[in-house]
Amino acid sequence: MMQDASLLASGTQLEADICIIGAGPAGLTLAREFTGYDATVVLLESGGSQAEIEAQRLN
Repeated sequence: MMQDASLLASGTQLEADICIIGAGPAGLTLAREFTGYDATVVLLESGGSQAEIEAQRLN
């Protein structure tokens, strides 16, 4: 499930067993490896679903 964190209420906390930072090749591979395990995984990526100049400046 994808969720836009900018739509979450201020102060919202996400809980997971595994947190992966970055949806590049390594992050996506790790996230896929954990599919089917009894663990909750959060994959964090900057920006939204469309390319944004502000988010690209972070990378």
